[in-house]
Amino acid sequence: MSNANRSPFRLDTDLTVLRSLIAVIEEGSFSAAAEKVGRTQSAISLQIAKLEERLDVKLFERTSRSLSQTSEGEIFIGYARKILELADEAVLSVSAPKEQSMLRVGFAEYLVPQHLHIHLARFKRAHPTCDLFSGHQN
Repeated sequence: MSNANRSPFRLDTDLTVLRSLIAVIEEGSFSAAAEKVGRTQSAISLQIAKLEERLDVKLFERTSRSLSQTSEGEIFIGYARKILELADEAVLSVSAPKEQSMLRVGFAEYLVPQHLHIHLARFKRAHPTCDLFSGHQN
């Protein structure tokens, strides 16, 4: 690929492409991802192909019957998720309602999912003005 057409930025893409990339992983196919993000399958395929070209790396191994991430794809997709999470957090930090609220979460110990702390942290990032109190009942 010619360096003349390259951007001076290491990652020169928009969030829509990253959202499409994540949708491909979550949905398991380009056509299902296209439906999820409201684009055509060919548009998703083109977005991913252009991203792979910009990165000069293959993100997926594709056959007519299967789709899997390459090792580079796994690494990049982890960062893509973080980028999208931070972008959403940035928007919420300036657009969230200014009033404080509290959410009290109670649960029996035997009902606590293994990853409850991840879900509570995600909720807190999505609702920064909400004080979150969690506890459990025996």
